[in-house]
Amino acid sequence: MKIHINVDDEDSRFKLNLWVPAGLIKSRFIWKQAEKAKGMTPELADKLQKAFTTAYSEIKDYIKANGHFTLVEVQSDGTHVKITI
Repeated sequence: MKIHINVDDEDSRFKLNLWVPAGLIKSRFIWKQAEKAKGMTPELADKLQKAFTTAYSEIKDYIKANGHFTLVEVQSDGTHVKITI
């Protein structure tokens, strides 16, 4: 499962397509790095990792049942952002 982030800026002709593995949200390594960078307590990092692991499982089940979906689609000042899972 991947998260596809598409940013399109009409004024500057800037276009960004980024594929991010969704499994990173449950990665212990990522949460350890977030704990260091933001001054998060280890207890909070553990709780967040467990919550995101549960969310990942639920999203995976949803995609199996219903297919991929658009999480966010926003347009403002000539910039269009779309995040698809």
